Amino acid sequence: GIFDRPFGYEIGYSSSSRESPERARVIQTLFPGERDLGFKVFFAPQLGDLRFYRAELALINGAGPLANEFDNFKDLVGRVGAQFPFDDAGLALDAGVSGYFGNVRNDTKFLYTPGSPSPGINGFVLDSSSANRSAGVERSYFGFDTQVYYDSPFLGGIVLRGEFVTGTQPGVRDTSVRGGMTATVSPVAQPTSALYRRDFTGWYVTFIQNIAEIGQVVLKYDCYDPNSNVSAADFVAGSNLSAADIRYTTFGFGYIHHLDGNLKATAYYEIISNETLPAGSPQRGFTEDVKDNVLTLRLQYKW
Repeated sequence: GIFDRPFGYEIGYSSSSRESPERARVIQTLFPGERDLGFKVFFAPQLGDLRFYRAELALINGAGPLANEFDNFKDLVGRVGAQFPFDDAGLALDAGVSGYFGNVRNDTKFLYTPGSPSPGINGFVLDSSSANRSAGVERSYFGFDTQVYYDSPFLGGIVLRGEFVTGTQPGVRDTSVRGGMTATVSPVAQPTSALYRRDFTGWYVTFIQNIAEIGQVVLKYDCYDPNSNVSAADFVAGSNLSAADIRYTTFGFGYIHHLDGNLKATAYYEIISNETLPAGSPQRGFTEDVKDNVLTLRLQYKW
């Protein structure tokens, strides 16, 4: 059926419970829509010594919950997690490791891979072999997540969450794929232009301080580097780099007020910072931080 992809923590964390208005940029990019269509098995004993462990493994289309499958490739994704309760100390620790293994079909014979297109320049190298047409381009991720819960006798409940993801993501240059997708977002339709294989890293850390039972103070920092093989100085003519290879960080902070068990109000502000490129870079508009901070005011009812 259709289910949350079993990868990491934030994908399966319900939007009705999540403290930040949106998931981290790296999660939104790799897993648009969060869910997918496929087959899943899971191990989750409720009793005995193994009740603190959980494992999930799924075979999915890889195109999201609503899109038609556009190639013959299937993706394998899974997570193994464990809970470590320390009841006497008012402490609990959860942790998990995840993996994602799949491919995206190349509709052309052109494939750009990390390398040096000319002496002294770092970026992408073009491979125009006819064998690239209809071949799969690697899509693989590895992740680690952890959550710490502490019931402080003085401050109230404290939650600290973090997740780190790294791997290889196929995408296009910097044009849109059908459906408004940006260059490094996992495609929901067949990309018709040349594919770019990027090595990426992404992570986030979230801190929540509960105030009695009515309020929560939230701090969140996330980073997504779609191309971890390059730095700002590499964005020069001839590198084949584009705006899709620019690193982003987001610092968000806010307050949540629970009006009752079903209704809550949120005020949240995000400071979004892009990697600033040197003067004269072909990517005009990114030689300074783009003004794209976001203020969210939300009243949410859950039933």
